[in-house]
Amino acid sequence: MYAGCVLASSDGKAIDGILTERDFVRLAIEAVDLESVTVAEVMTTTVVSLRLMEFTDIFVAKNIFHQCKIRHIPVLNDDGTLAGVVTNSSLQHALNQDHFLKLRVVSEVMTADVVTVCDSAKVDECAMKMIERRISCIVVTRASECDAGSLVPIGILTERDVLQLKNLQVDFCSTCVEQVMSTPLTFLQPHESLAHAQELMNKLRVHRLVVINSQGFLAGIVTSTSLSRAVDPQHIYSIMEILQAKLERLSIAHYKLLEKNRFNLEVALSKGEFSMVYQPIIHLASGLTYSVEALMRWTSPIHGSVDPDQFIPFAEGNGFIVELGYWGLEHACQDFNLAAPEETPTSLSINVSGVQLKEAHFVRNILEILDRTGFDPSLLQLEFTESTFIDKELSINEIIAELRSHGVKIAIDDFGTGFSSFSYLQHFSFDVLKLDRSLISGLSSSPRAQVVVETMQELARRLEFEIVAEGVETAHEMNILRAIGCHGAQGYFFSEPLEVSHLALA
Repeated sequence: MYAGCVLASSDGKAIDGILTERDFVRLAIEAVDLESVTVAEVMTTTVVSLRLMEFTDIFVAKNIFHQCKIRHIPVLNDDGTLAGVVTNSSLQHALNQDHFLKLRVVSEVMTADVVTVCDSAKVDECAMKMIERRISCIVVTRASECDAGSLVPIGILTERDVLQLKNLQVDFCSTCVEQVMSTPLTFLQPHESLAHAQELMNKLRVHRLVVINSQGFLAGIVTSTSLSRAVDPQHIYSIMEILQAKLERLSIAHYKLLEKNRFNLEVALSKGEFSMVYQPIIHLASGLTYSVEALMRWTSPIHGSVDPDQFIPFAEGNGFIVELGYWGLEHACQDFNLAAPEETPTSLSINVSGVQLKEAHFVRNILEILDRTGFDPSLLQLEFTESTFIDKELSINEIIAELRSHGVKIAIDDFGTGFSSFSYLQHFSFDVLKLDRSLISGLSSSPRAQVVVETMQELARRLEFEIVAEGVETAHEMNILRAIGCHGAQGYFFSEPLEVSHLALA
């Protein structure tokens, strides 16, 4: 088995040093008698390593590779014994970086300053250049007959080639690279994607590819290391910024399209085109309705029934969601007061947009609506989406604390669709966690999905909040959730959203 490095240990536990491919090339050039020299005499003694408990973020290892200019990192157990070795190649496989590499092209990361030799150069000359320049390969070229100064790549010689030649007892001083170089070469063009470069490397089992221009002349070289650096966190952040800018431009275009279609929400509200419907939330242990979620609907004489996914983002984009949101809450409170008997403690849940939370007097206005309608604050639950919690402009903890001090309950809606979901559990106070349909839909077919929901229910028990499953559509899903111990559920299996007159409250 061929390994890229050898670790040395005097006691079989602690690592005393490391020998890499590059070290062996140096020894081969220096004609060191490997049978008479000990590892301790030639090994690199300052070994960069990571503790296993520290190896929780692969980007940490990537940065170490980049900063220390190394290709192997031993990973140690708590007692200093070896747990394994991380390499650039293993990180590439772990990163599954295809999506990012599709956005980058070869010219962005290739090394244009390529060390070359002519085909008549001797192997010892090439190996010496590798050692002096600390590089892993040399490109063998011939001068172009039609373009003076341009080089045509014809082969490549790598550190691994040098070591294999040494094992075969090839005379480096008398052997020309043309006799031993790797051919034929697989070429890349500067405009090709890095995803294609990675695909070729994996297919050919090589760590470097030669780049040529449209005339076939040498333009540079791409290595597995440069591919690894292409997904540096800073680059990824830049990509995300670009995607965010594109998303904003698409949103602007979407709003313009809606305006062109005469989505005049202010006129629609003044003409009474909006209404509220209510979806029951079922207590799974008893099967009774204990709460309802208020949902807004718009029926336009021009556009017909407009999907909330269309008009809500539009209202958020132009700021009208603030007025529309307050109208929705007041209308729901009035509906609720008319429908529910005085002795019925059924609660009302309603969504709140992050745009509403930025309004200067949000909490005061909520309390004024409750006072004006005579609605009990302890029966109101406000649902915040996950995106609300990543908006740094909001003092979300202060808003939540003030609302809860008046008895209003807080729910996190659509849990499981964001990137940092679990961090909310320790940083924010809330009463209910609503699991997104994407988590519930896999319960019938995926044991892992069930484990995730079971884990969430155990966290809910320990941290003292309730779990409500959204989008329940089958009896099997309901039975699994009931067995797990989830507090509540809603979805079309129980009921579609209903007019207030059709609600049968517990």
